[in-house]
Amino acid sequence: MFLGVSQVPENKVLFVDVGLDFPSEGSLYVLTMTTTQDLESAGENGMRTLRFGIEIETVGQTRERVAQAIQQVVGGTVQHVGDPFCYDPWQVTDARGRVWKVMADSSLSAAKHLQAEVVSPILTYEDIEELQKIVRAV
Repeated sequence: MFLGVSQVPENKVLFVDVGLDFPSEGSLYVLTMTTTQDLESAGENGMRTLRFGIEIETVGQTRERVAQAIQQVVGGTVQHVGDPFCYDPWQVTDARGRVWKVMADSSLSAAKHLQAEVVSPILTYEDIEELQKIVRAV
């Protein structure tokens, strides 16, 4: 996938959020762009209204173990999706219905069964405390 961005003000950071989903009928792409200027114009509440996603990369643990660690924090259910095979994804559907994905990442230097990349759902300021617990659990 190629993303082209033009007319971003100089010295301004551009946040690009691309969400991927793996439904059986195809992929869903969601693109959100925010500049630091947008946050500045939002005033002191800018960070509190920002929506963001994170990735956590780990080696040395199975994807199942990482998914279970996330589930212990957020509740909900753990499922081995398994498709697409090259990512061998697991997912955790939390108590609020949001999906956390745990998949293989070929950029990691470990045997495939010991690679795990966590992809969060869209998060907000209110999720930061729970996110910290997830990082500690993983």
